[in-house]
Amino acid sequence: MSQQNWRDVYFNSSDGLKLYSRDYGPQDGGQTAVLCLAGLTRNSKDFHKVATRLCATRRV
Repeated sequence: MSQQNWRDVYFNSSDGLKLYSRDYGPQDGGQTAVLCLAGLTRNSKDFHKVATRLCATRRV
């Protein structure tokens, strides 16, 4: 079984919608963070492969 390399993050938007995101990588990374935004019918899992590659040196 592999170790999970992200944090689950939940928050509420101003209109009450509950939103979910994944936070990969170091919280205090020195490099510019990468923000991946999913479209209307997509989700955070679409970015899992790229996030696991980038999270060694960046927050994704």
